[in-house]
Amino acid sequence: HDFGPCFIVTPKNGMQPVQATIDLVNEDENEIIFDAAFDEVDFLTVTVNQTTIAPGERVSVGLAFAPPTAGKFSTKLPFLINGLYMQSVTVSGEGCELRLELSDPNQLNVNIPSVPLHSSVTRSVPIMNRSRRPVDVSLADAAAKLRAKSLLVSFAGGGVEATLRPRETRPIELRFVPTTRIPQFSESIVATVVGLPKPLMQVTAAC
Repeated sequence: HDFGPCFIVTPKNGMQPVQATIDLVNEDENEIIFDAAFDEVDFLTVTVNQTTIAPGERVSVGLAFAPPTAGKFSTKLPFLINGLYMQSVTVSGEGCELRLELSDPNQLNVNIPSVPLHSSVTRSVPIMNRSRRPVDVSLADAAAKLRAKSLLVSFAGGGVEATLRPRETRPIELRFVPTTRIPQFSESIVATVVGLPKPLMQVTAAC
């Protein structure tokens, strides 16, 4: 089983291991007993709930891949069948950094000039996934927080949820539509990226 590129997991970064299963199938006419004597490794956790397989039955073995650093990882999982012969499964994967960034770092601070009441100003700030695997991005919390200040936050074309493929760019749209006088404010746009908060930019506006 190849996990491919997965985000680095450390005690401090809050990233979760990537889960997968491998299935063991008994195609024999007799019950199979297997022994899973794995050497522990720091990047893989293996969960086996039963060690007997009835004829025609399928047993799932749980895998949790948590690369501690960038780079490639591989190990063999040996299964001793009926105490007689060994069958191994190779499990591999790669640790990579989470890199969701502004396409243009100069847009880290977005200043919206004072606008007349009941008018609107829109700014577009593209973000890019420079990671080696797809990234789920949610603007839902930021949109809910800033709506009270008449700042509408979404992805261009609408919606607050998106999955960005590696090297994909997606514009974030900031639309300031004040209906009452609003003193100048400065707020951080914090996205939720693969379940973790990530500040993207600072927005200043007034009416």
